[in-house]
Amino acid sequence: NLPLPALDDDTRAALIEAGKNVLAARANHPGQSLADLYDPDYMPTDLRAAHRELDKIADVAFGADRRLGDDDDARLKILFDSYARMTAERG
Repeated sequence: NLPLPALDDDTRAALIEAGKNVLAARANHPGQSLADLYDPDYMPTDLRAAHRELDKIADVAFGADRRLGDDDDARLKILFDSYARMTAERG
């Protein structure tokens, strides 16, 4: 699990709801493996939309200073930097 930064109640609730929406979108496609669902060429539209919404909320929560959209490299850098910072703080 990735450690979470301190979140206000609204952001925490939005992240939880967005995560539930991702799970609901996956459930719309029974019988498909995760590999099939996450194939970038064939990802179902509802799942892609749910992930984009989750990404927008998580980007802000983890400190993005701009809208990242589909810039997964920038998103990963923010997540890994945040992870390194938070685990270093734990000692």
